[in-house]
Amino acid sequence: MIVSNIYVHPLKSGSALAINVAVVEAKGLRFDRQWMLVDLNGKILTQLQSARIALIASRIEGDSIVFRVPGSSRELLLPTAADPSSDRQEVVQIFKTSSRTLDCGAKAAAFFSDYLRQPVRLVRQAEGAARSIDERFSRETDTVSFANDFPLLVCNRASLTALNAHFEKPVPMNRFRPNIVFECEAPWTEELWETITIGAVPFRTPRGCARCPLVGIDQDTAARSREPLATLARVRKVGNKVYFGQNAIPDQTGSIAVGDAIRVTAWAEALRG
Repeated sequence: MIVSNIYVHPLKSGSALAINVAVVEAKGLRFDRQWMLVDLNGKILTQLQSARIALIASRIEGDSIVFRVPGSSRELLLPTAADPSSDRQEVVQIFKTSSRTLDCGAKAAAFFSDYLRQPVRLVRQAEGAARSIDERFSRETDTVSFANDFPLLVCNRASLTALNAHFEKPVPMNRFRPNIVFECEAPWTEELWETITIGAVPFRTPRGCARCPLVGIDQDTAARSREPLATLARVRKVGNKVYFGQNAIPDQTGSIAVGDAIRVTAWAEALRG
């Protein structure tokens, strides 16, 4: 099994950024889901509330991150390092957990408010902020970025091929917003992983990734659809949830790269959801 693609999503729910080498930190890949949009009440905004967030692109240039929105030549440049002197610090609730955040200022707020046609603020995770992971699937010291549940998401190209056998028009991998895509011959094998190594970095893979209607949003146009969730519910349902991909928690820091081998170090008896 070989890593074929690595992605980070600097802005939660924003467009993916393809990279060849990634730094693995305790809370996930460096720069992944470190920034997030919130409304004026501090409530998070994702594609489920505004599908157009999918079209916000980003790139890393030296010590800066550059955001770009469609239909405009304007770009927003911000430092990648958190500014501890920010006078707008708050704790933001992200589903069942919370994180300390730093507000990115009026210029960033205006940039994204203009694009989304509603008042929003851009926040980033505060330096050293510890956001816990569901204790049923983690250790006390585990932490995560602004990602929904776990530090990383790993998806199997063969599983996507198997799913696409049910469609006339194939669904692209970006619907599932993975961090790591790998190549192998067997679909769904990732559902039985318990622990793996990618290159030299060990990971726990505690549960499959339960999917929500966000996978029905076209990441290139922001158009909404019932698929592929409806078909997943028919062919990959376990209990009352549908799964695609495997969540992962790093057991140590390091780096991974496209072309790295994935080795399974322990197998589970069944999909854990």
